Amino acid sequence: MFALAIETVKRNIAFYAVVCLAVVMLESIMQAVGLVSLAFASLVMLYTHRMIQMGETHPWSDPLSTKGIDGRNVPIFRYALRFTAFFFLLMLTMTAAFMVLSAIQIIDFANPRLQTLVTLLGFLIALPAAAILLGLVGSVLPASAERGDTSLRRALARGQATLRGFVPNFLVGPGVAILIGTLLLSVLPFGTGIIGRTLSLILSTLIMEAVALLIATALSLVYLEAERT
Repeated sequence: MFALAIETVKRNIAFYAVVCLAVVMLESIMQAVGLVSLAFASLVMLYTHRMIQMGETHPWSDPLSTKGIDGRNVPIFRYALRFTAFFFLLMLTMTAAFMVLSAIQIIDFANPRLQTLVTLLGFLIALPAAAILLGLVGSVLPASAERGDTSLRRALARGQATLRGFVPNFLVGPGVAILIGTLLLSVLPFGTGIIGRTLSLILSTLIMEAVALLIATALSLVYLEAERT
């Protein structure tokens, strides 16, 4: 998975660089509290699916092309709807994880010094559940990227056949990236000045891209594996 993700970035560095620049600039100007990052995370996953599954490349001359290798428009809106549905499901999973932490009272939520620890523990509880959820029905996303069969029935069939391979890939790939990224953003002394805020925004954007890239790679791998059988 990591080798494929790195190769995908190398072949399409223009796309990922332009996305990073666009997110940093738009977040700085609009101060949209992550909404810009969320929208571009959807784009990163969509385009990564197509790079892996359809062999598309994005050179510097046209890094964000909306015309696919098949001559049709990239299904941005179609994909975004399904991405948003999965995002809310994953947020519900995260909320449930924090409710579990609160219920068992193993940590003081009111202590601001422990917020990073609270967040990391929440992720440790939520990530396995998220891995199972995406493993079972997440192939809807790569299917949507290439206008394949996005029915839940077909997604479940693919998921049941590939779940054992997907879950460990998710946990050691995007799962670890999320934990490391959260820790770095919490402990690095960026400061409150414009330079510090810009560096923090650049790092958070790179983490977003890395997580989206790894999730999309893991999903595309199991999608292709299931479609070959």
